Amino acid sequence: MKENSTIDTLKTLEKFYVDKKFDAGVDYLIDHKTELPVGKFHYYFGSFQLKLGNLAVGKYHLKLAVKNGFIQHDVFHNLDVVNTKLEVQKVEESLPIKDKILFSSLNLHSDWYLILTLAVVLLFFFSYWKEWVIKKRWIIVGVLLAALPYTIKLSWVDNHQFAIALKQADVREGPSSLYEVSGQLPAGLTLIIGRFYNGQVYIEAPNQYSGWVKKENLGVF
Repeated sequence: MKENSTIDTLKTLEKFYVDKKFDAGVDYLIDHKTELPVGKFHYYFGSFQLKLGNLAVGKYHLKLAVKNGFIQHDVFHNLDVVNTKLEVQKVEESLPIKDKILFSSLNLHSDWYLILTLAVVLLFFFSYWKEWVIKKRWIIVGVLLAALPYTIKLSWVDNHQFAIALKQADVREGPSSLYEVSGQLPAGLTLIIGRFYNGQVYIEAPNQYSGWVKKENLGVF
């Protein structure tokens, strides 16, 4: 019964999209949120927002779609389109390699780290069985290498929190409007964030936007 309801919901959403009734599609999505997997909900919500011109909000929901396992070509195509329109690619591409790796991790669902680990382990065991690898110590080395991506995720990636700037916003030197404005945060920029205080969030990266911004201006992952 649930499956039929989901299929009907998806057909209705596709009709809204084809008929360019994007506002109606958003309202319908909100009313039927429980009938869709979380990833699909955010994909459609983000796609409708792009068509309505709410580019930064659309990007945020597309990123949430990926985070919740909806990893398909259409998602990344829409993300490429929105990044181009928002003109934030140059900023994100100029980041240090450490931050680029962290941002790239947003394009992988958590399950992919585990799948990659298991695949590499199986490959080494298969190689040993086929006698392509003779010494057992190479199996141990293979298992350790296979565990590296998942270890990095748990010890490094998961220790960072990310956000999307939902609109252009002031960045201040301290966590209140009493502090001076140090810069302007462009809409749609991906951020690494740190402390929360008094309704404000500290931006850790990109470095040129380090400072405090109102939480309401961010879509936090």
